[in-house]
Amino acid sequence: MDSLLLALRVALSLACVLGLMWFAQRRLGRARTRRHGELEVVARQNLGGKAQVVLLEAAGSRFLLGVTEHQVSVLHTTDAPAQPVFEASLARAADDATTDEPTLLPVNALEPAKGWAGGSLLDAGTWKAAAAAVTGRNRAA
Repeated sequence: MDSLLLALRVALSLACVLGLMWFAQRRLGRARTRRHGELEVVARQNLGGKAQVVLLEAAGSRFLLGVTEHQVSVLHTTDAPAQPVFEASLARAADDATTDEPTLLPVNALEPAKGWAGGSLLDAGTWKAAAAAVTGRNRAA
């Protein structure tokens, strides 16, 4: 009975170690192969068997490659986008948000909180001041 428990413990320990190794290889292996200096694999799609289509970015250009077991063919070449869409949208939003008008606080936001729950989440005045700040309305308490 003791030898059976020992064998089960060894098998379970081995399974845990192999599972951790597999997980680490999947996580770290993918991170290592994504970027090689000036080359970046933007996207990759398997077509079946050992054929793939790879979108590669290098030196400001994008290459669509057809990759098989025996050869690599350039299917299309184009200039890389100057700035990702998200970063461009973020820059436009930052430009729109800059105004010369000062932000005015509601009058009741400057008053000290009153009562046992004053200034906490349980205070109705806190919620009113937060709503006034979000909507931009200046409500007097």
